[in-house]
Amino acid sequence: MNSFNSMELNPADEGVRNALIKTLGHSAPFNDSELESIQELRIEYARDIAFLSSCRNLRKIEIFASEIEELLSLSSLTKIRCLKIVATPLRDIYSLSSLEQLEEIHLLFTFVEEIEPILSLPKLEKGYLFGNPWSEESFQKIESYFFENQNSENDLPLLYFSSRPEWKFTRRLNLEGHKTCFAYLDVRPTLVRPGIPKMPNSACDFVEFPMAYLNFRLTDQNFSMDSFFETYGEKRATQEPYRFFVEGSNYEIGRSKAAQKWVQESQLSREEKEYLLEFIYKFRRLIFYKESDTTIESKEERKKISLPHWYKQIKKTISFVLPGYVTEIQMQGFELSQEFFEFRKSGWYSLGLIGTSLGLTNMVKDGDKSLFPIGEHSDSYSILAINIADSNDKYVYEFNPEDLLADEELEEGTSISVFSSYASLLSHITAIRVEGEDIVRSLIL
Repeated sequence: MNSFNSMELNPADEGVRNALIKTLGHSAPFNDSELESIQELRIEYARDIAFLSSCRNLRKIEIFASEIEELLSLSSLTKIRCLKIVATPLRDIYSLSSLEQLEEIHLLFTFVEEIEPILSLPKLEKGYLFGNPWSEESFQKIESYFFENQNSENDLPLLYFSSRPEWKFTRRLNLEGHKTCFAYLDVRPTLVRPGIPKMPNSACDFVEFPMAYLNFRLTDQNFSMDSFFETYGEKRATQEPYRFFVEGSNYEIGRSKAAQKWVQESQLSREEKEYLLEFIYKFRRLIFYKESDTTIESKEERKKISLPHWYKQIKKTISFVLPGYVTEIQMQGFELSQEFFEFRKSGWYSLGLIGTSLGLTNMVKDGDKSLFPIGEHSDSYSILAINIADSNDKYVYEFNPEDLLADEELEEGTSISVFSSYASLLSHITAIRVEGEDIVRSLIL
C-alpha cells in the first residue's frame, strides 16, 4: 500500500518529503505537474519511497543512507537512466528488469547478492558495484564477464567492482551477521553500516580502518560490530565537524577509446603521448583509469611528500588499469640500461607510491637526488624510483636496496636511470598479473 494520500500529494516519509522540498523549493503539498517536472532527485534517510511513483519523469535518482530493501516502487519509472544507491541495506534488485533505459548504476555498500539483474540490463553502459556481499556465483560471473571478454570487440558495459579480497571480507561480514560492508574508496579503507545513521554528526555510519585490523578484531569471539560502531561514535563529540561521506571513487574509468581521448586532449609532450598510446593499444581490452587532483593530494598527504608536476600530469591522464585491483607487471626491458635488466627479467614489479612499504622513510638520497620508490621487484633486489627533488627530472631510476648505506642513503651515483619517463615505463610493459593469479599479456609482443 502506498504511504501517501494521492489527493494531497503529501509524502508521509520524511526523507522523501525533504528531498522534494529541496528540489521544488517549497513545503508540501505538491501538485502533479510539479512532480512530473522533476528529472533528478536525491533522497537521504528515507524509510518508504513508494511516493516516487508520482515522479513519472525521473531520469536520475540517488538514494543515500536509507532503510530501503527493495525497489518495487521504482518499477514504473521507466525513464530512469542513472540510479545511485549508497549505504542502504538494499537486498532485492529484481525490479530493475523494468528499467530498460538504465545506462548507469551505482550500488555502493548495499546487501545485494545477485548480479544477474544488472548484467541483464539492455542499455547499461557503466556500473559501480563495490562494497556488496555478492554470492559466490555472482562474483564468479562478474570476474568471468570481465576477464573472459577481454578479446571481445563488443562495447561491453564498464563494471567497476571490489577486488576479490575486499569482496571476500564483505561476504564474511554478512555471513557472520555483522551487517556491514567494506571497500577501498580509492586509498581509503572504508567500513559502512548501511541504513539511517546512528553515529552522531555523520552523513552515514562509516569508519576508516584497514582490512587487516578489522580481520583481527573479528577473531575475538566477544566482538560486536554494533558495539564497535557505538564505541567509535562515542569518541566523537557533537561539536566536531560534520563527517561527510565520499560516495564513490574519484577515479574516472574508461575503455581504450576513452583512454586514447584522455591522452590526445592532455597537455603532455608528444613523446609522452606516444608512449601512453602504445600502452593503451597493448592492453586495449582492459579498463583504464585516471586520477583526480583529490586522489593525488590525498596520497601526497598520506605519504607526506610533494610529487613532481610532470608525474601528477601523467597520473591525471592515465594512471593504470583495473582500479582497486592488486596488479604486478613484467617488462620487455629497461629503455636506457638493458644490460642491467638481464638480472631482473624474471619475477614481477609492483607499481605505486610504495616508499614506506619498503621499511624506508619516504625518500632515498643519492647525491642531490631524493628518490621516492614507485616500483618494487618481487625478489626485492630492484627498486624503481622518481626524483622528487627536481621537478624537471622525469627519469625513472633503479637501485638495489642492498646498496643502501646508513640513514637510507646511496653512495652518490649508485642509482641508474632506466626510463626517460614514467610514460616510457608503461609502454615497456608486456604482461600484467592480477591479484597474483590471472595474467593479461600484451596484444603486441
